[in-house]
Amino acid sequence: MTTTTTTTATEEDKRRWDLTTKIGQYLDRHLSYPMIAFVESKNLFDSKEVLKAKMELLSKTNMVDLAGDVYKEVNNASDIPEDMKQKRTEVISTLKMLNDKCATLIAFLKESGKALSRSDKRANKSLLKEQHSIGEDEIDALFQYAKCQFDCGKYEISAELLGQFRLLNEDQGKLRAALWGKLASDCLLQNWEHAMEDLTRLREAIDNDHFKTNLEQMRNRCWLCHWSLFIFFNHQEHQTHDGGVMGLCDMFFQDRFMQAIQYEAPHLLRYCACAVIMNKRRRGMIKDIARIMQVEPYRDPVLEFFDQLFVKFDFDAAQQALENCETMMRNDFFLSKFVDEFNEHARMHIFETYCRVQKTIKIEELAKKLNLDIDAAEKWIVNLIRTSKLRAKIDMDQGVMTMMTETRTPHEQIIERTKGMLAKTYQLAHAVSSGAHLGEGTGGGYHHHSHSHRRY
Repeated sequence: MTTTTTTTATEEDKRRWDLTTKIGQYLDRHLSYPMIAFVESKNLFDSKEVLKAKMELLSKTNMVDLAGDVYKEVNNASDIPEDMKQKRTEVISTLKMLNDKCATLIAFLKESGKALSRSDKRANKSLLKEQHSIGEDEIDALFQYAKCQFDCGKYEISAELLGQFRLLNEDQGKLRAALWGKLASDCLLQNWEHAMEDLTRLREAIDNDHFKTNLEQMRNRCWLCHWSLFIFFNHQEHQTHDGGVMGLCDMFFQDRFMQAIQYEAPHLLRYCACAVIMNKRRRGMIKDIARIMQVEPYRDPVLEFFDQLFVKFDFDAAQQALENCETMMRNDFFLSKFVDEFNEHARMHIFETYCRVQKTIKIEELAKKLNLDIDAAEKWIVNLIRTSKLRAKIDMDQGVMTMMTETRTPHEQIIERTKGMLAKTYQLAHAVSSGAHLGEGTGGGYHHHSHSHRRY
């Protein structure tokens, strides 16, 4: 990997920092589509090439009407070719055939689905067989029908059917596929509360399932990390339920997930670093990333900022990297709406780190490092001192800030050193307890997450 330079970002830099292709290798095609549409809106690449990429992706799904619209746009045509018309006819025919096969089961689920047990699947199957003559063939047809609806872009129908299917089927492979399918559907519906529940079930399934090799299990965790980005960067209002960037920190920094990231997807360190910088309650993880970066060659502006500020203490280089961070984040599908929040927290980190190594600081010099004018820097510093525990005084006439000597008692030092123990203890307890039972529907891959092969 190449190291980020401390110069103004060029158009080539913007394209080089784009992770759409790398992340797309670990996503379902349907999840990749909104990312491609986002890239298209940013004009990072040639518009014709992006349209061709959309066309290629859609051609491997059953979203035939959308594929037809894109075909017309790419080829400046008024109609679609015969093979696309034929595919549309076949898709409609398949949907009708599968619907007919499981029509009785769907009717039962609509009328009496709430009566099904949430834990005893055998009892559910016995009820269907004895009272409604519904057997394995109809249950399997329900799974295929949900899959077909998903492929057609009918995510609401798919999510509902897959949720019901999990209560009826004991085949681990299909239950595994249903978990991935339900997660993808809820993400595409932007139903983040349900998606968080799906993520939790899938994490437990991956932790508890028996894989052929440790490598296969690690890759399932790597796929899950990529899918979880949709949830963690859209679940901000539910911080108390482990949502948002706090949830990302707590999941990605577990040893088993971090091992997968470092081994197969170091580009995800971008999101780890952003989450840590934006989360005051996870500042202890700064040291974890600093240790990783000493052996990890991957770099982008966020990681370069991290390296210059927390490892090398080069404040000028950190400021230049911060400017590149803004450029990169505005073109990142997951980070674009967090630019202002990231900048505010990053300035705070620069300020606090600089204060730790300096006793007397010129406000003019600090303003440059914060990329603010002097008046704005003074207001920002005064506000920070008022709202934080920072011990400092400002001499407006001299234009300097003096740091007060801070002496910690042994008791305070013990408190500081043990701050992270509660979170780590909780993580350990959760790992032990989740190992004692299987989550509902254990499993691995909904699709093979490159676009060349599919499992669901």
